[in-house]
Amino acid sequence: MHQDNFKVYNYRWVVLLTFMAIVAVNQLLWITFAAITSEAVRFYNVSELSIGLLSLSFMVVYLVASFPASWVIDTYGIRAGVGIGAALTGVFGLVRGLVASNYTWVLIAQIAIAIGQPFILNAITTIAARWFPMEERATASGLASLAIYLGILIGLVLTPYLVLHSGFAGMLTAYGIASVVAMLSFFVFTRERPPSPPCPPEEESRSLVLDGLTKMIRQRDFILLMIIFFVGLGAFNAITTWIEQVLSPRNFSAIQAGNAGGVMIFGGILGAEGTSNGLLLLMGQISGIIFILGLDAFKSPQTGSMTQPLLILVVLLVICLFLSTRLKEAEKIKV
Repeated sequence: MHQDNFKVYNYRWVVLLTFMAIVAVNQLLWITFAAITSEAVRFYNVSELSIGLLSLSFMVVYLVASFPASWVIDTYGIRAGVGIGAALTGVFGLVRGLVASNYTWVLIAQIAIAIGQPFILNAITTIAARWFPMEERATASGLASLAIYLGILIGLVLTPYLVLHSGFAGMLTAYGIASVVAMLSFFVFTRERPPSPPCPPEEESRSLVLDGLTKMIRQRDFILLMIIFFVGLGAFNAITTWIEQVLSPRNFSAIQAGNAGGVMIFGGILGAEGTSNGLLLLMGQISGIIFILGLDAFKSPQTGSMTQPLLILVVLLVICLFLSTRLKEAEKIKV
């Protein structure tokens, strides 16, 4: 296939699929304990917040590692940058299974996997730009973003069943094996660049884009988007993290809570349009930390119900819905 003297290779889909696999597995490892919080509390003999920390650590680490990860991807390329994330995901995904009964070591492994997350997620636009022509980049970025939610969906729905039939060690080992397979697939099949570029050099994209950032954050619509993502993505991260704790006071089992979370994610996949804008994702990590801690701090001490803090989130989301109506459509670029 040729595009204005620039060749587009079918192998681009192999690169995208192997990348989607490591994205999905990384997110599966993030959300592993969300649907089984109560069981994990009893298994490790720790507090609910300690189990929440296994998820919260990803957001905290993202704040620290995001910009360095983007710099590595831009400076050393996809195989080196994403390779770091894939290696951390594969190796420490397996380590979780080997130390399954020790909370401290599981937390250490979880933090290592969290360090790998920005090396993976921040490469979405780079892979799309390096392997796909301009007219296919939105599709490629959308599919890569879709892998995020597929990983979360699988983690929410599958984990309670694996714990029920294989126990914690069996579940973590199974996910560890999947992590190693995804890691090896990435290193075996992913290439840095196609033999010839799919587009002119000026159409390539970088992961760490600071040019024009000052101008961008002065734009009214972008500020509104930042507010919407701050609340929306933060609420998503918080509710996903505490899905079992939100539903357990209503007598939902872990399997039912996981299925409910899966339905929530599936509905979001049908109606969502992903973003690869690093600043908007960063806003969601910051608010996710705040909302996760807030839901835990303001839940009912008697019943554990999170109804009151959830109502506050609902109000904030309604405000964001109103703000979204104030956004203007971007002007079409004339070619």
